[in-house]
This record gives sequence, structure tokens and C-alpha cells, in this order.
Amino acid sequence: MTTISFFPAQCRACQHAFDAPHLGDFTYGEFLLTQERGQAFATLSACAEPAFDHIRTELLRTVPESASTDSRTGDRFLYIVARCASPMLGHGLLPHGVCPQCFSRSISLDDAIPAHGATVPATSFADFLGLKLAEQQARLRQLWVESAERV
Repeated sequence: MTTISFFPAQCRACQHAFDAPHLGDFTYGEFLLTQERGQAFATLSACAEPAFDHIRTELLRTVPESASTDSRTGDRFLYIVARCASPMLGHGLLPHGVCPQCFSRSISLDDAIPAHGATVPATSFADFLGLKLAEQQARLRQLWVESAERV
């Protein structure tokens, strides 16, 4: 569990005002994943989470073209990692924030003064890691294709 600051935010699509978590600009290897409905959050430490390296290794074995080092491939990889995370409140995770009202990712964040802090759990990969290796690889192939459309 990590305490994260939440800041005032507004959805550009529906104008809904809400508080959104933000890690800050100096968090190397740390990510904040958001539940698809914007109702829950989880932290991910790429350096400390063994599943991060496992997913990368298996993705490279399964989808050789994922070895590219361009920024789009990096964004696709983070999307895949988020989608491999165990669901929260019945919904999968995303590597970006979403409006909890209309689910748009077009959010304006005022990160000058935090509204409050809250404890956020670490991301779990128990569901993905519980799959047989062949099932993990099939899921990674599926997510690679999906990420081309979503990122």
C-alpha cells in the first residue's frame, strides 16, 4: 500500500469534476494504473514487481516485433502490463486515468495543490500468473493486437 496524492480534475468530454491520483513527475519506474471505470487505482513498481519482467520476457518470445524501442511500443507494453493485472471491482486496469462518469481519458488535472491523499494498493498479477504458460502467451498475443487499436 502506498499513499498517493489526489488532485482536482475535470473531464474534458463531460465536464465532470472529481479528484484524480497523480504520482508526480519524478517517479522513475513507478506507474499508477486505473480501473476501467475510474473507481479504483493500483500502483506498479516496474523495478520491484517480478511480473513486469516476466510479461516482458514472454511478450518478446511470443511477439518478436515487440522488441522495438520506439515510444509507441513502450506505450503498448505498458498497456499490456496493465491489462495483465488482476481486475479491481470486476473491471480490468488501464495505464492512464479515466473519468469515473463517462470513462473518457481526456482529463485536465490541476496538480498545484492536492485535494487529499489516499492509500492505494500495489497491483496484483495473481490471475495472469496463475495461467499456464501457453495461456499467458495466448493472452499476450491477444493484447498485442488489442494494444495497436487502443494506444
